[in-house]
Amino acid sequence: MQLKPKVVVIGCGVSGLTCGICLLEADFDVIIIARDLPPQTTPR
Repeated sequence: MQLKPKVVVIGCGVSGLTCGICLLEADFDVIIIARDLPPQTTPR
């Protein structure tokens, strides 16, 4: 049995969430670490 590569994404703004989704779709195990959660991650 082969283990999935593990990735940690720091931040969950637009870039962090996009990277997390792309990595999940590429079959990585993804953990996102963020101080703030959406919608407080992008300026208005």
